[in-house]
Amino acid sequence: MSSVSVEFEQLCREALERAGDASSAAKDRIIEDLRLRFEYSGQYIAYLDRYETVNKLRRLHRRLIAHSADLGEVQAAIRAHPKHERPKIALEYAEPLGEDIHSLADLPFR
Repeated sequence: MSSVSVEFEQLCREALERAGDASSAAKDRIIEDLRLRFEYSGQYIAYLDRYETVNKLRRLHRRLIAHSADLGEVQAAIRAHPKHERPKIALEYAEPLGEDIHSLADLPFR
């Protein structure tokens, strides 16, 4: 397992501990938000969240639409997406992660 994977797993565990009695969907969102910060640091990200009920639990399914350091590329991908889904697409910028990220408190959240 890479050091980034170990860091990611550690931050997820810490985040979920802080989440306490949060719902499964809320915990899914925490993990997916952290994943975006790790995998697409320094990039614009467009994604679509959808919730489904699985075994009586509401679960998040996040579909990545586009990611790039170039905002125009991500906007073009959004415009190419079906018009009825565009208002539901989230667009974010994942602040670059620095060497000093050692705990959840060090992460830049929206």
